[in-house]
Amino acid sequence: MLNIKGQMVKTLVALSLFTATGAQAANLCNQVWTGNVERLRAQLQSNDESMVRLYLHPGNNADYAGYTASDFMVEVLMKAKDNDTQVTGYTDDKCVIKWVDLR
Repeated sequence: MLNIKGQMVKTLVALSLFTATGAQAANLCNQVWTGNVERLRAQLQSNDESMVRLYLHPGNNADYAGYTASDFMVEVLMKAKDNDTQVTGYTDDKCVIKWVDLR
């Protein structure tokens, strides 16, 4: 009985990892999206360009909405996060955030 339970756990873990990997690929790029800003990830690229990646609530990798290198756009996203304000935006096919509308 213990061996069967162990195999069931391994199967569920493998299924969870497969589902999570598939969800991460299904990001919000190349479309209009709406939600609350849950996470902003600041990164320094190898060419020394700064960029910020946006993740909507609940903030998992599957909730990736795009990135920006615009200081103005980062400021707007930070204010939306600080005020827990719902945002609607558009990200192009390269995942660059093109516009954001605060509600």
